[in-house]
Amino acid sequence: MKRTLSTFLCLAAFVLSGTKSYGQQSNTLSVVYGTGGDGLFFGGIGAAGYASKGFTIAGLNYVRHFKGVFSIETGLEYGKSKLLLNYVDPPRPDFKPLPTSIQMLTLPVYGRFTFFRYAFLNAGLSVNLETDQTAQRITPDESGIGIFLGVGGKYTFGRITLSANPFFQLQSVVPFSSNGGRALVNNGFKFGLGYNF
Repeated sequence: MKRTLSTFLCLAAFVLSGTKSYGQQSNTLSVVYGTGGDGLFFGGIGAAGYASKGFTIAGLNYVRHFKGVFSIETGLEYGKSKLLLNYVDPPRPDFKPLPTSIQMLTLPVYGRFTFFRYAFLNAGLSVNLETDQTAQRITPDESGIGIFLGVGGKYTFGRITLSANPFFQLQSVVPFSSNGGRALVNNGFKFGLGYNF
């Protein structure tokens, strides 16, 4: 019995020490926050006009690191874009600009390539679901498949990683419903505080 227990404890210590030495470089879980400019673009002649009032993003991101320079990045993010409807066609003398917002849940799936140790390029697709659809909406539904392109920097000390990620995102390249060809565009910065395990 003592021999079996000793063998089990030695095996457990070996597995845990292996996990500690190798696993800490395999995964990063980060809290992210982002901000920047946005806008609803395209839609053709005669479409309503919107001005950017900025956006914010908050969420959790998970990065799975593989050997070499490639990683997979995913997570769950909540974003809120503030817009101002400031033009309608035909023009009306009684028209007053109307503030509005688009709130979105985003599930990203990006590839990440690390270079020069502290820099990375990330790009990929995202599934975007609008969460604030109302009966009297003044923006088209932006739920759909989006694209993302970013470049950033990171610094790791121990188990903590800090990152900054300037990016460009087009939310509804493939819309889930007809939206008149209007696409929500976000460009700004994401900042992350990550834990490596």
